[in-house]
Amino acid sequence: SDVCSSDLIRDDRLPIVASMRFRTDYIAPLVTKGQLVDVMTHEMLHSIGFNSTVFGVRPDSAHPLISNVGTATTMFTGGNAKIACLSFSPVVAATCSPGVLLENTGGSGTADDHWREVTFKTELMTGTIENAGVKMPLSAMTIGALTDIGYSTNAALAEPYTLPTGSTALMNLLAGEALTGSGTPIPETIVRPVAVFRPGQRP
Repeated sequence: SDVCSSDLIRDDRLPIVASMRFRTDYIAPLVTKGQLVDVMTHEMLHSIGFNSTVFGVRPDSAHPLISNVGTATTMFTGGNAKIACLSFSPVVAATCSPGVLLENTGGSGTADDHWREVTFKTELMTGTIENAGVKMPLSAMTIGALTDIGYSTNAALAEPYTLPTGSTALMNLLAGEALTGSGTPIPETIVRPVAVFRPGQRP
């Protein structure tokens, strides 16, 4: 499986050490399909904090950026992500308010850690990978979420995005289909932090 991890986090709950690990037999099919950069960017964003663990403690545990974890109505409540979501065309207010819909299926490593696939489809941080040749944009909504969890960001770098149709499950990872022809789901594993370091504290 693909593994991404925020290994060590600061007292403010943002990562200071993160890692990613990919199965080598996935790489060539992703290169062939032109999807390696998108998949690696997706995993990198998980590693630096786009995950339910960080959402749940930013800005602090009493005011988390995730609501209804583990339920059908799980959502991200950060203001910048919501504003960006409302800017999309077509505008679907229920998609963005009172929070941006998070994935509510797929179990650990998918649910609560991605934008909701049935709503956002091609956006980079859903739990899916598109067919070869279909763009997976890093939208203003994801950049807004990074702002909400505490990063300085540049919204001008967002890629154009609308609410499109048609996707294939990311963890069917087209590499797996190419290798086995079975379309067997390949799990994405998000490893939770192993330690928290406070100012002045040393490992």
